[in-house]
Amino acid sequence: FTNPRDVRAAGAKLTEQILTERPETDGIIYTTDLLAVGGLEAAKKMGKRIPQDLAIMGIDNTMYGEIVTPKLSSLDNKLVEVSQNASRAILVLLIKKKYTHKVMLHDGIIQREMETT
Repeated sequence: FTNPRDVRAAGAKLTEQILTERPETDGIIYTTDLLAVGGLEAAKKMGKRIPQDLAIMGIDNTMYGEIVTPKLSSLDNKLVEVSQNASRAILVLLIKKKYTHKVMLHDGIIQREMETT
């Protein structure tokens, strides 16, 4: 998808399908925050209370998870740092023809308003 509206719509459609086919579902993890936003909207339209009835989590820690209600928790996959390290590795490899460094980035869950009370 290149259009954010299409991504959000896909998240909504998939969520409707999941909750219709498996109404006992109590949590969904989406591959991006924007898909999760679409899922959140669809779940609320279907009468689900978030997070009491359905926990929703995105991945990539973008602003999309911060601008919805309730705010979405997200796995911060450090995409910027991963991209920067990959670029450096490619440049070193092109110049030296060899790259021997190992890089480890630690991800983390950014908790927002998805905890049940």
